Amino acid sequence: ASHSRKRKRSVSPGPLTVKTHELETSHGPRLATFPAIDAPERTPFTAYGSTLHGELIAAETDRIEYEGKELTASAQYAAATYLVAVFDKSKNTLTVRRAPLHVLERRVKRLKTLALAAVSGDLTGFQQQRTELGTVFGTKKAQAAIRAAARNKVDVNAMSTVTDHLQARIESQTHALPTKDEAQQTTDEGRMVPPHRLDATRSEDAYPLSTLIPENEFSAISIVDLLHAGSHDERRMLLPIHVPPRGWLHSTLTRLFASPPSTHKEKDTVRILWYVAAMLAWRRAAGRREASRADIAQTLAHLPASIVDAMTARFMESAREGKLALTADGETRWHTWLLALMLHVDGFQTDVGQVASTVPNATVPKVNTWFRALGCKVGSLTGAERQKRGLSDDDQTKFATLKLPLEFPKAKSKPSARR
Repeated sequence: ASHSRKRKRSVSPGPLTVKTHELETSHGPRLATFPAIDAPERTPFTAYGSTLHGELIAAETDRIEYEGKELTASAQYAAATYLVAVFDKSKNTLTVRRAPLHVLERRVKRLKTLALAAVSGDLTGFQQQRTELGTVFGTKKAQAAIRAAARNKVDVNAMSTVTDHLQARIESQTHALPTKDEAQQTTDEGRMVPPHRLDATRSEDAYPLSTLIPENEFSAISIVDLLHAGSHDERRMLLPIHVPPRGWLHSTLTRLFASPPSTHKEKDTVRILWYVAAMLAWRRAAGRREASRADIAQTLAHLPASIVDAMTARFMESAREGKLALTADGETRWHTWLLALMLHVDGFQTDVGQVASTVPNATVPKVNTWFRALGCKVGSLTGAERQKRGLSDDDQTKFATLKLPLEFPKAKSKPSARR
């Protein structure tokens, strides 16, 4: 007997559970479309983090590179959102997850190298064609520029054979050049300042008195009448130049004779003061125009001839027809020489304002420049220095103070002229 075969109904699995997950990590499914050639099945792709422009996945083989950007909601043709669902039969769950879509492009590695070579060759060919056209049809100016460029073109291959020779010649030719320190020393020695010592450790040795006033001139200075004068007005009349009741000469003469000079050092300071007055008298006699040695000596007949002749030879230069002229360099040297002597008298700290009121045609800015050229620092005194000089605490008088070791102002580089 035949038994009837009937299909058995399976037991109902119960309600289906649906779960959703956002793409929060780099793990998860991605959808990719290849418009042209598909990548091999086992090509490993790597996802590069999500950005404002979407996610990027990339891969490469020995010959081809693949790269695809995520189609975001703002991208063209991205009107849909793709989802991937996985059904778990044992748990009766359906997991749904968003899957970004990537449109992949491919690049052949070999073609990238050829493209770079082609671009380089095209540029060279274009330049050559442009040169040929310019040579035939260009203006005279354009043709001259082409010829100049051809003359200035350097053949690198030809230069490689003479590089060693050039380096050897440069070393031999520059061997005798001074070092940076030697060049700086030469520059310092050539400044428009009196002879000086850069290694001096005492202020009086920076500009030695024996070089400012040589021994034969110093011994020719007589201060006997000054020492025996009965009043300040009489001493003013005994100096080589008229001393007005103000300025550096007036205040210094008053200070030196506040008590009669008795020591050898005090008397030498009076001699330096007399020499400063003699330099001012010489400057008035020399003037700005050309003059003869005889004319200057006649004007300064009341001064020792050795001193007048030495000043003329020191600061003036030969001009036309046997005349002498005080040039700009000579005048600068005269100013710095005069200020160096004033520093010796004042203990190397001099009132700038008083000097400006004593030196003819001098302003405070000019005097500051000359003092700085000597290596001085110009500024107000400290509290202790003001107290030592008997000045008030709020006194802002500017003084020039010689600083050691000597440091001269650096030359300012001129800006390049505009073309």
